[in-house]
Amino acid sequence: MSVVLNNVSKTFYNGKQVAFELKNISFSLPSKGLCLLYGQSGSGKSTLLNLISGLDYVDKGSLKVFGYQFKKHHRQANLKYRNALIGILFQHFHLFEEETVEENLKISAAFKLPSKDISKRIDTLLNQFKLTHLKDQKCYTLSGGEKQRVAFLRAIIHEPPLLLCDEPTGALDEENSYLILSYLKEYAKTHLVVVVSHNLKMFKNDSNIILHLSEAGIKKEKENLPFKNEEKITIKSSLYKDKSWKKYFKRKYFKKYKKRHILALLSSTFGLVFAILLVGLNSSASTSFLNLSATYFHSDTFNVSKKEYITMENSLVSISRSYRPNFEELEIISPKFDEIIFDYDLSSLFLPNQKIKLDNIEFDVSLSPTKTLLKEDDYFLKKLDNFEDSYNSCVINEIFYHSLIEKVGEEVLGKSLKFNIDQTISFHSSNEDNATFEEHFIFQEEVMIVGVAKESPILNDARVYLSYDSLREYAQNNYAINYSSSINEDVSFYDLIKISSNFDPLSSYQMIGFINVVELDTLNTLDKEFKSEENEEFAITSFSLLSYDVYMSFIDIAILALFGFIALAILSSAFIIAMTSFATFLDEKKEAAILSVLGAKDEDIESIFVDEKINLAIFTATASIILSLVLSYLANVIVKMTLGIDNFLSIPFLSYLGYPFLLILIIYLGSILVCYLSVKIPLIYHRKNPLYMELAEE
Repeated sequence: MSVVLNNVSKTFYNGKQVAFELKNISFSLPSKGLCLLYGQSGSGKSTLLNLISGLDYVDKGSLKVFGYQFKKHHRQANLKYRNALIGILFQHFHLFEEETVEENLKISAAFKLPSKDISKRIDTLLNQFKLTHLKDQKCYTLSGGEKQRVAFLRAIIHEPPLLLCDEPTGALDEENSYLILSYLKEYAKTHLVVVVSHNLKMFKNDSNIILHLSEAGIKKEKENLPFKNEEKITIKSSLYKDKSWKKYFKRKYFKKYKKRHILALLSSTFGLVFAILLVGLNSSASTSFLNLSATYFHSDTFNVSKKEYITMENSLVSISRSYRPNFEELEIISPKFDEIIFDYDLSSLFLPNQKIKLDNIEFDVSLSPTKTLLKEDDYFLKKLDNFEDSYNSCVINEIFYHSLIEKVGEEVLGKSLKFNIDQTISFHSSNEDNATFEEHFIFQEEVMIVGVAKESPILNDARVYLSYDSLREYAQNNYAINYSSSINEDVSFYDLIKISSNFDPLSSYQMIGFINVVELDTLNTLDKEFKSEENEEFAITSFSLLSYDVYMSFIDIAILALFGFIALAILSSAFIIAMTSFATFLDEKKEAAILSVLGAKDEDIESIFVDEKINLAIFTATASIILSLVLSYLANVIVKMTLGIDNFLSIPFLSYLGYPFLLILIIYLGSILVCYLSVKIPLIYHRKNPLYMELAEE
């Protein structure tokens, strides 16, 4: 027997209530003959055909078709046997409405016949059923009867051993109905044909078997088999590898839903571009700011102090105080940096805040020492061609330069500023008498402006730079008269600072340091060294480090803020890609179900929707890389103009985390993976539905 049902049951529910039930259906059919299945509407005839064809699965009992039992979780095996054994003529045709008659037949034949035989077989059938004139017509232009005949040809194109027909003459006129009947009678001589029909009169006399389905069950009313039966059916099934249909549907859906593709492209490109820029900002900002800091006029100067904590008696409170480290303590660090020189800070003599005059106009300025004024041109915005590195020369910052021009009304480069430092300082002797000496320090000099310094934009005060070497020379050549007289020995102001207590205000509570050669990250490395556990009592201050910390804090905050935004953008892009792809699938799921019934593998059907998104991912990644390069260039131009920072945003396409082209690889693979998963997961979930449900949903 070719079809054997043994106590087959199938139940459908509406919520928890039973909506319909086939119960304990048993019968068998031979491998040849015409079988008529009839019954009232709603008796379960179509359900029975769905079970026999494997479009749905039994809940209980056994159902075998030519020895094969369709199983719910064996879709690939089910496909192989259905493709080889069964042809289905649906009551509602289930044609590809937007394709021609020939294309419908070709798509079906692609799964069942060798490519070389397809055209000949189609022409033969069209001629036999008088449909040649409709060959190039779109199916949506056909009448119901014409669609029925095309659907019939599609079902028999590979001459399946079992032909299932659901109302094969329902939409035909009498002439074409008898044409179909005559063909079914002839076909049934060598194959099994199962017909579901209300037209009992037309099929009754020509049927070999008649089954009546009712609420009471199924009853065999007729069985007349005039031919020898039970020849063994050989499964020829091979699912042919003609994939031209895939290309056809990919092109079709791409054109049909191009607006959705554009939306997915724009959203994914937007998220990916900003993610790339964020990676570039994160990887290049530190280097860019270090490079920038190294070009500031004050980049070679820093100060070092130490801290100690004093616990108050009978109290849990402790206070900290800073003091000047000595050379022995700094020797722990200085050998690690050959380019660093330490010396005594002179801020107690040359006070940081000064009042100076130019053309009798008084200005408040900040005074900053630097190792030397003789620096490379990169450290200047403008300068005189030749000048000496002496305390009679100075460099001013851009803010002070513009302020001077505004007040004076002319170029000030080459003019002299008048310093009038006249202060009394106290020196506490470490001798036995612990005497305190009042000394009078005077620096009343005219100092020529020899250049305008490049410095950090965060330093927004008027500033004058003097050569530390020349200030030290000045302090060495001027003497502390009162203390010198007390010990009968010439003691310079520099010596006074040198021998002062590390806790004395005269020491400024700090040492000054200079970097002979300002390298890319010397200050940053030095700062980390001072902040290490073994040197945690040291504190380093530097305008360059301050600028770097401010910049990096801004960048860290910006990256943190942007990270959430970009993560949301990427998730939104993935969601849009998934939804646009799934929406396309939902719009075309009936066509997908028809393809599956005709013999297309699940993975091939899914690839129609997945491959287009993978292509989209590749295009998105390429466009994002190009666009991010353009945007990074524009950003660098703007930042260079406003902040003076070179290569503020450098995307590490060539090398990332030490690996060549890693970022490009991540972009492409990440884009493909996101697109693949965002499409694949919903499709896999949707695959759980039986085929008859997908065919039934319009």
